[in-house]
Amino acid sequence: MTVPSTAALTQPASLTLVASFAGNAQDLPATDSEPFFVAAAALTPPGAPTIGTATASTGQVSVSFTAPASDGGSPITGYIVACTPVGGGAAVTATGTGSPIIVTGLLNGTTYTCTVSAINAVGTGAASGLSNAVTPVAVTAVSTPIPTLSELALIVLATLLGLSAMGFMRRQP
Repeated sequence: MTVPSTAALTQPASLTLVASFAGNAQDLPATDSEPFFVAAAALTPPGAPTIGTATASTGQVSVSFTAPASDGGSPITGYIVACTPVGGGAAVTATGTGSPIIVTGLLNGTTYTCTVSAINAVGTGAASGLSNAVTPVAVTAVSTPIPTLSELALIVLATLLGLSAMGFMRRQP
C-alpha cells in the first residue's frame, strides 16, 4: 500500500491513495493484484469570519465576530484582527483564539476600521468585511468644583465663631 506522508496532507492538492491486495477469502495467494483508488479532499485555509461590532475605548478597540462557515478541513487554531486608519496607514494587529479580540496600541482621535481572518494548519483565510468605523478617545478627568462661600456667609460664619470663642473665654476661670 502506498500512503502519502502526513506533511503532504496539509497542502492544497488532491491526493490519491493506491492500494493493492493479494489473496482471497481462503488466504490463497492471488495470481494478480487489483489496484483501487481513494481520492481525498484537499485541505484549504478557512473561510472568512463574519465581522460583528467594533467598540472603542482608550487606545484600543474590542472586535467581535463569528467563526467562518468552513474551517477548510482543518481545525481553526486562531484569529487575527487588523485595524487600519480610515485615511490610510499601517495596520495594528492582535491575535486570539475566539471572539472578541482586543487590539491595543491605537492612537486616540484616529478613526479605524477592522477585519478578522481565521487561521488553520494550512494558513490564514480570507479577511472578513470591514467593521463599523471606530475612534478611540482618551478618558478625560472630570473636575468637581469645590464649593465656595459667599461674602455674607463668611461674615456670618466669622461672627458665630467669634461669639463662640468669646463665650468659651468667659467660662474660663
